[in-house]
Amino acid sequence: QYTQKSKSLHGSIKFVQCCSVMLYPPPHPIMAEETSSHATQEQEATVLFNKGVKLDHLHRYEEALAVYNKLITDFGDSHYTMAKALLNEGNDLEILHRIGQARADWEELIYRFKDNSYVIDQDAVAKAQHNLAITKKKTFLERLSSYF
Repeated sequence: QYTQKSKSLHGSIKFVQCCSVMLYPPPHPIMAEETSSHATQEQEATVLFNKGVKLDHLHRYEEALAVYNKLITDFGDSHYTMAKALLNEGNDLEILHRIGQARADWEELIYRFKDNSYVIDQDAVAKAQHNLAITKKKTFLERLSSYF
């Protein structure tokens, strides 16, 4: 959150909390460089993730897979969109009828993020568990129907 400095009616300085993003007082110059570098990484990862989502919307799944792979390879667990990238990658693989690879992505997502306390990660874990259950049921029904 960011704090804004303003004067009260009596002339004393007070701090009012506003929206997020900025800090008061400004960070130390050395810390500012680290923060800037981290922010640049965050922005780059977010841009990659959004590109993958846009490619999904355009039904260009192979290209989206390449973008998600790059995001996962370059940023590992360090970015907040990682769980969603694994989820989307699995979804794209399922659309392309590569069920085994899709399941592997969802299982990896569950393994890596099941104990994470972030809501966005827990949401992705729940969706991955759901997708796994659905694909297992579909596979079971397909095998069962082959007997009749």
